Amino acid sequence: MSLGAASPALLRPLALAITPNLDREYPHRVMYDAQRDADWLPPRRRHPVFFGAYDWHSSVHSHWALARIARAAAAAGAHDLTAHCADLLHGRLTAEAIERELDFFADRPGFELPYGLAWAALLCAELAVASDEDPSFRPLAAATTPLADLALLRLERWSVALPLPIRSGEHSQSALAMVLTHEAARALGRAAAAAKLQERALALHLPDRDCALHLEPSAWDFVSPTLGAAWLMSRCVPAEELAAWLDRAAPGLGRHPLPLSPSVNRQDGKLAHWDGLLWSRAWMMRALADALPTTDDRPERLRAAALAHAQAAQLSLEEASYAGLHWLPTFATVWHTGGIELRPQHPR
Repeated sequence: MSLGAASPALLRPLALAITPNLDREYPHRVMYDAQRDADWLPPRRRHPVFFGAYDWHSSVHSHWALARIARAAAAAGAHDLTAHCADLLHGRLTAEAIERELDFFADRPGFELPYGLAWAALLCAELAVASDEDPSFRPLAAATTPLADLALLRLERWSVALPLPIRSGEHSQSALAMVLTHEAARALGRAAAAAKLQERALALHLPDRDCALHLEPSAWDFVSPTLGAAWLMSRCVPAEELAAWLDRAAPGLGRHPLPLSPSVNRQDGKLAHWDGLLWSRAWMMRALADALPTTDDRPERLRAAALAHAQAAQLSLEEASYAGLHWLPTFATVWHTGGIELRPQHPR
């Protein structure tokens, strides 16, 4: 699916679901170490841009989703939807506000590392690509460049310091963060950062053998450790090598059914993660199918499983509480706009 193939009928409800979350300050999850009394400030004073949507990273990737929807709507001729998203972004992503956001990072080297910063890098890259297509986005790209610089620097250092992958099914997963960051670096023309991330991905995952797909998912997973690693490797090695790697690392992936995991409690912020797992599995399986050789026996099954997961995820989105609605529209946006890719297919 190309970006231009996204349907405004699918994108408009996502934008409308995201919009009120951006200014919803409470409930709010505090996700940093306080060092002094002055650190205890209301969310809006700590984060002039990313104070809503329950937590910092959800606000960041909600802004990414609006930027992506704006581009997809423009490609589909839905210029009113593009204008709606662009107006929101222009009103929030000012140079002054981003500078204040960055002030918060000054003495917090681990804040939102890796998940939130990876989405921040992708947001900045999305705006840079949008500015190439539409000059009205250039102020947004310029205002967020310092955020991109900080995010890419910290994420590269983080990846270099990792002795082993972080194979969790939540925010700390290293593979998911590395994919988002690699795409951002590539789209922003940061060739050295993209090359270093690819080097680290190979070092961390090329030796993988018999990943424990049969033990997935854990109760709180919103992303698959095995699929995350495969998605990352699909960006780093040629198609034939990817097929051989899968035979070693996850031989059952794409050959045996991956059961759907519907949410068991959509009021519980952690148990509702399974609704997001449906979305992330869907876009990872589709990307993996596209990266494998056309002669391989797995792509057809992977695409069918991806579609089944996306259909189930769409139903779950319609039944979600705020425990899911503050972040699930972003994951739906990834699926409906064809993935996270920003520029033409990267070289393998």
